[in-house]
Amino acid sequence: MPGGAAKVAARSSNKAFCLDGAHLRGSWNGVILTITTTDANNNINLCAFAVVREENAKSYEYLLGKAMGSKRMKKFLNATTTTCFTDNDKGADAAMNKLAPLTEVRHCLEHILRSCRIWVKHGKTHAYEAAKSSTEPEFLACMECLHDISPTAHDKLDAIPHERWAYYAGRQNVCWLQVNSNPAESMNKTLLELRGKPIFDLVHGCIMLIAKRLFDASELKKDDQSQVHTPFATAHFDEASRTSRKHNASPLGGGKWFVTDTKTGATHGHKASIKWASSQSRGPPEMDCTCGVPKKMQLPCSHLLAVAKAQKKTKRTLSLINKNFEMKAYRDLASAHPVDLPASSSLEKDSSKKGPKMVKRPGAKSPTPTRRILKRVRSKGEEPARRKKRTRTRK
Repeated sequence: MPGGAAKVAARSSNKAFCLDGAHLRGSWNGVILTITTTDANNNINLCAFAVVREENAKSYEYLLGKAMGSKRMKKFLNATTTTCFTDNDKGADAAMNKLAPLTEVRHCLEHILRSCRIWVKHGKTHAYEAAKSSTEPEFLACMECLHDISPTAHDKLDAIPHERWAYYAGRQNVCWLQVNSNPAESMNKTLLELRGKPIFDLVHGCIMLIAKRLFDASELKKDDQSQVHTPFATAHFDEASRTSRKHNASPLGGGKWFVTDTKTGATHGHKASIKWASSQSRGPPEMDCTCGVPKKMQLPCSHLLAVAKAQKKTKRTLSLINKNFEMKAYRDLASAHPVDLPASSSLEKDSSKKGPKMVKRPGAKSPTPTRRILKRVRSKGEEPARRKKRTRTRK
């Protein structure tokens, strides 16, 4: 585990990581287990990896135990403010409960929907909206929409404990609207070519990948002095600024504001509040909104920007962005600890230990390739084609 990647993961504003494994390809048998996170620019980073014989609880304990050898990673991996996403693997859950009992463990929503056989026609979009909901009424409204489309899909998803996949039922940590283990799946695809190489080349390639991503982060927008925050935070802030023009904020008293949408004319809205820091204190302003975006992402939402406009403090809206999204802090964090590449002399091969061999079972039949037949869907009003009757002629 390179030290630079550990520091980026521990000090990232997104307090979530993914734990997953991928099988090696070719003649090499085994599994590569990875711990992936996202940085302040929403880039995927490989924090730690291990090549093991099989994917089970013992292998995940080996990976977590080695990763927790770093003090920074130990505080990050085992904390009440951290969330771990797994693909519903029993070994990963058992290892997390043993070595990181303080961390919240949630399952990937995409794997849950596949196991329940819930597809787009069954209301998959409403399931994702329900998982990202910040409050229970919003969650129940999305589940009601799912029930109207497919009652069976609603019953299957509702039977799973909500704290395993829904944001509102958990600890509501900073996880950037993440409800699945897509960072780990993307990293597995990135390592697809390396997974077919020998073990030494695989390890060297993974460390080279970590070093390249840290170098790219340290050189991001280095010549552009006008770029104050990361492109990810800037794009989010610009989108929230455009949306805030459609909002209307009215005071409720006690520092709280009620924000409604003027375009749709809806009577319901969100309650938002901003407590600006005084000129003497250098701390960031305190912000809160019932939409949950400021708490999830440490970035201002469109409702907070509408409140700042009503308070005539639009010049101070950039102070609502967390300091971890600043370009200077982002580049300094990536370049603080360089990654040392292992020399060929430090990699030793033990010929006495051999990997398991794939042996064909006696009497097992070789799989026959199957052909998938696709049927064309008839349009509305189109009559089915009639087959011509074959007539037999007698000689």
